[in-house]
Amino acid sequence: MHATMKNNIKLNTLKTGDDPRQSINSSDDCGVVTERRYGCYKLGAIIAGALIILLFVGIVPVLFAVDSSKIILLVTCIMLSIVAILLFLSFGWQRKQVKEQREKFGREWVKTTKRQNKQYKSIPTSSHTSWKFWNTSVKDDGDLGTPVANGMKHQPTHTIADDALKAELTEYTKSCAEKTNFSEEGIKKLHAKDLSLTENVQCFQKCFFESSGIVNENGLNGDRLFEIATAFEKDVSKTKANFQKCSALYKADTTRVIEYYSFSNIFPFSPIVIVGYCDRIIQYYMCIHNMKTTIIFVIVAATVVVCKGTLRQFQQQVNSESFFCGARHNINPREVQMYFQSPTSNATENMKCFAKCLFERIGFVDSKGMVNDNLIKENRYPDELIPSIEKCKPKTPMNNCEISFNVFNCLIKDGIKNNV
Repeated sequence: MHATMKNNIKLNTLKTGDDPRQSINSSDDCGVVTERRYGCYKLGAIIAGALIILLFVGIVPVLFAVDSSKIILLVTCIMLSIVAILLFLSFGWQRKQVKEQREKFGREWVKTTKRQNKQYKSIPTSSHTSWKFWNTSVKDDGDLGTPVANGMKHQPTHTIADDALKAELTEYTKSCAEKTNFSEEGIKKLHAKDLSLTENVQCFQKCFFESSGIVNENGLNGDRLFEIATAFEKDVSKTKANFQKCSALYKADTTRVIEYYSFSNIFPFSPIVIVGYCDRIIQYYMCIHNMKTTIIFVIVAATVVVCKGTLRQFQQQVNSESFFCGARHNINPREVQMYFQSPTSNATENMKCFAKCLFERIGFVDSKGMVNDNLIKENRYPDELIPSIEKCKPKTPMNNCEISFNVFNCLIKDGIKNNV
C-alpha cells in the first residue's frame, strides 16, 4: 500500500506547465480515472478500420467480376471472418497495453464485469498540490485498484487533512478576533455578508489572511489559497474555473488590482475570505448575482496598512463603498474609476442611484437626508474637502437619486478643480 502511494505521488507531481491529464491517474477535469482514455483504444480502432477499408477496396472489384453466387458468398464469409479476427486482436492488444501500463506504475489490475473496470476513485490532483492530498490521506481508501460502486457520484475522497485544515482556520479566526477586538457577532455578520460593520473588520481580516498564510511578504500565496479552496470545494474544475472568471473580471484595470479571489461559507466561523494582488489587501464586495457557485466574488472595504481611526480612513471608505454600490446598481469598477477621473452631469439612472447609495453607505447623509455635519465635527473628512462640502451642500433632503447625484457631481468637479 505504501509503495503504491509513493508511485501515485510520483505520478501526480508534474512539472509546471505539463498537462496533468497526461498522468495516468490524473483527475483534474473529471475526478475519475478512465482506463479507456489511456488504453490506446482509439489507436487500435484506427488501425482496424484502416485494414478493413483496404480489405473492402481489394475484394469489391473481384466480386463484381465474378458471376457465380457461391464464390461471392464464400468471399463475403472469408472477409467477415478476417474483420472479426482483426477486431478481436485489436481489442486484445489494447487490453494488454492497459494492463501493462497499470502494472508498470504499481496499480493492481482488477477484472470486473459491466464496464466497471474503467472507473476508479480518485483524489483531486494538480501539478502543484496533488502530493499534499496523497501524503496526508489517513488511509488509501482512494486506492486506484478499487472500482467505484454503481451509481455513486465520482467525488474526491474526503481526507483527514481537510478536517485538520478546518480546525487550523478556526484557531486563526478565534485568535485574530481576540487580537483585534472583533466579536463573534461581527464574524456572524461577515458570514451573512452583512458589511455594515462598525467594528475593526479591516484589522481582523488582515490578521486572518497573514496568519493563515493566504498572504505573505510576496503577496498572494496561490498554492495555499488553492489548498484551502479544495479542502472545502471538492469540484476542483469548478474551483479553477471560478478563479479564472474572477481574475478575468478586472485584469484590464491593472493600475488598481491585478487579481483577487474570494470565498464564502467555507470556513468554520465563516468569515468572507478575499485576497488581492496589490500593495495592500483590498477587499471588495461585488456579488456576481448570476453565478450559482459556492465561490462568490466580493468587492468590499479594507487595507493592510491602515486600520481604523486614521484621517485617510474616509478616503479608503469611499473607495471601498464605491465598489459595493457599483455592484448593487450594476456599475462596474472601471466605470466608477472613469467617472471619478472625468465627472459628467449626463449620467445614467444607475449612476445617479450609485451616488445615493454611496452617500448612505459612508454616512454622508443623516436620517433626514441632509449632510451629516457630525462627521465634519469629528474631523472625519480631509480638511481640503470641507470647502467643497459647504459649497455643494443641498438645501433640500437627498431623498432621491437625482438630488444625490447633483451633490455628488458637484463634489467631484469642485474637488478636481481644487486638486483635492
